Amino acid sequence: QYGRPATEEIVDQVSPNAVFVSLHKSNTSALFSQTASDLATAFGVSGQPIFTLNGNNLGPYTSTIVSEVVAEATNFFSPSDADVNAGFAFGVVGDSLYVQAKTTFFQTLSGEYYMGIYVLEDSIWEWQVNYDPGIADMNVWHNRVLRTSLNGHFGQLIASGTTPAGTDVFVNRKIALDPAWNPAR
Repeated sequence: QYGRPATEEIVDQVSPNAVFVSLHKSNTSALFSQTASDLATAFGVSGQPIFTLNGNNLGPYTSTIVSEVVAEATNFFSPSDADVNAGFAFGVVGDSLYVQAKTTFFQTLSGEYYMGIYVLEDSIWEWQVNYDPGIADMNVWHNRVLRTSLNGHFGQLIASGTTPAGTDVFVNRKIALDPAWNPAR
């Protein structure tokens, strides 16, 4: 009842300075994916709706959750020059999704760096428990629904140790599309 409107309010206030993904754990829902369930479990999510930010479990809906998430996301966002940036191109050919991703290091950096490539789907008309008793069939639009990862739940290691400025890392992936997904969304 509260999770979906709160999420939309957070997205409206913080976008485009953050990436939002809906992780659905209920395996009886058409919104379910094993990747989403595994990530939610890794983040300590045991039910829905639970709000997380940067892997930190902020807990279930409360009257202050929107302001808390917006404040945390705003504090985390830095408008300064990026140290690393990633971009991608994709295409659907037949029943396959092809993705080409490129990460560029703008500064010399030390540490481990991972790139995750995820498939999200928008505009899924699906049942929502306790959303609005006035909606006869309880179906609503769901956005940013995680369908799968193309390279591991937390991505793949693309750099380790010292990575010089100007380094480009390319990752290419191909997966078969699930027939239940709509590639146009």
